[in-house]
Amino acid sequence: MKEESSLEMLLFQAMQLYEVQTLEPFLADPDWRVRRQAAMKIQLHGGAWGFNLAKRLRQSAKPVLRGMSMFLLGQMKGGNPPFVQQGLPLLIDALENDPSPYVRNEAAAALGHIDAPESIKALVKASTDPFDEVRASTAFALNNSALKNHPLVQKALKRLRRDRSKSVRYWSEDDSSVD
Repeated sequence: MKEESSLEMLLFQAMQLYEVQTLEPFLADPDWRVRRQAAMKIQLHGGAWGFNLAKRLRQSAKPVLRGMSMFLLGQMKGGNPPFVQQGLPLLIDALENDPSPYVRNEAAAALGHIDAPESIKALVKASTDPFDEVRASTAFALNNSALKNHPLVQKALKRLRRDRSKSVRYWSEDDSSVD
């Protein structure tokens, strides 16, 4: 068993020992794996409490907590579909207005996970973000969108395929011709 997968399994098992409402402090842990495991349990079992936590974290002064808010909101599609529509404006606002590139990156990734038509304009706009990580997540989101053939999306992807960043170019590549 790989060391990374062993650690992930141990973290998963450890999170099962906690009630979902006690996991909030783990969202600020210095280790991203701990944060992710806590967020995954919150999104699966947190319901309205988890959604309200994500809304509250969106207002944090700490970018890591605002980023966790984006992760939680993006994961609501899987465990809490009623909250997806309520979370979309928060994700779009973060993508368009948050001063932290980390948070904008997480918002773009979350919007890509949700794949809502309402997010296309914000994602196209974010495709010109000055930070490579944000553009890469935006490229991923647009390239995997159900609206991938929309003219605005196609124009943004064409530009992203010529981006200076290798990562951005990678995530924007058209892989539909690959067998």
